[in-house]
Amino acid sequence: MNRWLLLLALVSLPGVAADVVIKPSAASTTRSGYDRGVSLNAQATSMTLGDAVYLGLRNNPAIRSAYLQRVAQKFDLRVAEDVFKPKLTLNSYYRSTRGSTDNARNANVAPATSLLGEYGTRLSMAWTQQLNNADRAGRYRSDGLDLAIISRCCVAPAGTPPPRRCACRACRSRPTA
Repeated sequence: MNRWLLLLALVSLPGVAADVVIKPSAASTTRSGYDRGVSLNAQATSMTLGDAVYLGLRNNPAIRSAYLQRVAQKFDLRVAEDVFKPKLTLNSYYRSTRGSTDNARNANVAPATSLLGEYGTRLSMAWTQQLNNADRAGRYRSDGLDLAIISRCCVAPAGTPPPRRCACRACRSRPTA
């Protein structure tokens, strides 16, 4: 019997709740009786024009997005400019060999640098020093300097005919329209 009463009470709750009328014009109070409402007229704040502009711009999503886009553009510019900075590489090795008739030691140092100009000209310079020292064969030293200037003769894009005066191998092998 108690189960039936409980089931009847649960089924009738939505009907009872529908009879409750909420009046929004009534003052809302807590259980302690204090008013929960806040009047904005009672809170007057004075601020400067700069403060008002700051508050308006502080959480503006369009301005924040533009700022982040500008940061990304600055990074892209630094990456693009990095192509034109000189590159330095250093290659070296040291080998020691021990055989039945002779012992030898070989050392090689080869620093190289490369610079790309804004018109596509590449300047490269490398220096090589090789030292060989063997007990029976004696000492051997070799120095070398490589200098290369690679220049593009024309800046005609692919698919366009080369300039008339250009006679480089790349322009001669390019099909003309």
